[in-house]
Amino acid sequence: MPDQEAHISHSSPSHDVDASVAGKSLLFYWRAGWFFMLVIVLVRLAGIMFALNTYVRWGIVVAVFALYAWWLISRFKVALWTAVTAGIIVGAAGGVIITVFELIWYHEWWYILNFIRQPIITGAIGGAVGFMIFFLTTIFSRQTSKGGGLYGRTETR
Repeated sequence: MPDQEAHISHSSPSHDVDASVAGKSLLFYWRAGWFFMLVIVLVRLAGIMFALNTYVRWGIVVAVFALYAWWLISRFKVALWTAVTAGIIVGAAGGVIITVFELIWYHEWWYILNFIRQPIITGAIGGAVGFMIFFLTTIFSRQTSKGGGLYGRTETR
């Protein structure tokens, strides 16, 4: 038995291992989502500075989330929960950045409460859009790859 004990490694499992969320590493989410997070933050900041309509701001943000989810699904062939998690992470991180800007822009201390509200709302919207885009791309890919019909069946006359 002393030979088996000699082969046991005493290193911690956290060494040289990147944290994994929904099957992908956090580095993957950062590399795939930094540009889209920047666009979302810039759209929200432009909306604050130039007093854009709230519906216009959120419409653009939803469109950016939809483009991000479609890009992940088409380029990396990610699974459902990876697409949802990517939207949540990008939305939550963008929400924190937006809250810091709002705190500086408005000079009101009650905006500290937005550190709770803003990442949750933006992350939830990102996750919901990722969920919907995943199912829409799944339905349309089945429709085009198997010859037609909503559920992939060929239609007869």
